[in-house]
Amino acid sequence: MYELAYSSKTPTNLTQVDLSAIQNISGETNLILGITGCLFFHEGDFVGILEGNEKTVKKLFAKIRGDHRHDQIAVLAKGPIEKRQFSQWNMMSCTKGERTPDNAYYNLSVWNILSLSELTEKNTHGSQIFWSTVEESLQGINFRTR
Repeated sequence: MYELAYSSKTPTNLTQVDLSAIQNISGETNLILGITGCLFFHEGDFVGILEGNEKTVKKLFAKIRGDHRHDQIAVLAKGPIEKRQFSQWNMMSCTKGERTPDNAYYNLSVWNILSLSELTEKNTHGSQIFWSTVEESLQGINFRTR
């Protein structure tokens, strides 16, 4: 079993329709490939983690690198793992859209994701890095400069 955590920036403005399409297609593809993981999107930043057979994970990540919706791709962590941490996960997004930061729906989404981060087991280096990067993104910290 192998994991790979990564971050990227989208060079275009993605709509909720775009994000739903990514979720549906990646969910179907990952199921077929035996890949689990999670993809997080917030204010133009993606943070992802993939788990599965090492060769399959690396091949899928190469495909992600070639996807026009990803730019400034960085590998945050990679390596062997004993068991999956994200077998029941898919995609999370927290977008303001036309909302303002004081919007209750947006604030609730941020609070929910931060709560999940606190409550979720982080037994691998990749899962620790994934969640800390998600937290930094939601708190407005530029994780690309660390």
